[in-house]
Amino acid sequence: MDLPDEVEREAIWKIVVERRNRKAIDFDLQLLAKSSEGLTGAEIEAVFLEAMFAAFERGDEPTEMDVAASMNSFVPLSKLMAEQTAGLKQ
Repeated sequence: MDLPDEVEREAIWKIVVERRNRKAIDFDLQLLAKSSEGLTGAEIEAVFLEAMFAAFERGDEPTEMDVAASMNSFVPLSKLMAEQTAGLKQ
């Protein structure tokens, strides 16, 4: 099993956003899918949760900027364990 492609990541973002009772239409899911290359579904959810916590700390709703800030500080397993995942793929 490989990492989700862009289309799959877009679907994952939609599910994650709506699972947290937010409207997917409020987010550019295509942009989020492109910028989250290398992330698993669980990592996408973790990024969104971190963005929500950051927004809630300032008394606001999460935005794409919160998600971007969360992604910038997040190191996905595909990078952290690149050699091991490459070995598993082979």
